Amino acid sequence: MTPGQKTATLKERVAAELHESRRRSLALLDPLSEAEQITQHSPLMSPLVWDLAHVGNYEEFWLLREVASIPPTSPVYDDIYNAFDHPRATRTTLPLLGPAEARRYIADVRGVALDVLDGVDLEREGGNPLLNDGFVYGMVIQHEHQHDETILATLQLMNGDGYRPVAPAPPSGASAREKRGAAKRRSQRPPPLAAGAAAGTRLAGSLERPGALLAGVVDRTSAPGTAGPAGLGRRRPAARPLSPALTN
Repeated sequence: MTPGQKTATLKERVAAELHESRRRSLALLDPLSEAEQITQHSPLMSPLVWDLAHVGNYEEFWLLREVASIPPTSPVYDDIYNAFDHPRATRTTLPLLGPAEARRYIADVRGVALDVLDGVDLEREGGNPLLNDGFVYGMVIQHEHQHDETILATLQLMNGDGYRPVAPAPPSGASAREKRGAAKRRSQRPPPLAAGAAAGTRLAGSLERPGALLAGVVDRTSAPGTAGPAGLGRRRPAARPLSPALTN
């Protein structure tokens, strides 16, 4: 495979994984009413619509601004969706984007991100270390899957019967034993494309601090690393740990 073919294949995979992480996010939220998406179901969790717009704001920071120097959509969004400045219990007091507005925002960001992806070089040695082997794209994908897990936890805390995503049924004709095995595997496996961070690292907990994570990537480019979903950026270093607990 030539370098050009390798880059094209990597870009195709990046685009596919970005699509899959977004498909999963929207599939979790689309069955809910607008009221259910803007309600804070527990002081331990954010309103669901905050998580949705937050993943778009995070994607905008890394894939538009850091990769392509594109000006921010709105400085207000950077404040509203800053996970460290606004604890979960206080996020209902913020002027959050509504469900439809949040979807338009993240769709606009994604459209530009894919345009940028078409023009970047993911293989050039000595280039932007964020781009090498698609590292920054793997990080953004992992971050959205992280919030899918947060959304699932929030759904479990809803009052009443709540909402439970339904796993795909096993294929027709499967034996009872095969069906039980498939159900067990679905309950145990991580979300598709979940990152395989190196043992002992806290990349997921570091994802919400762009400045610190960027320093970890840029300053340690000679160190081996394993962070990133399923091969994206696997030669880049893992981010330095910031906290033993997720705070986003």
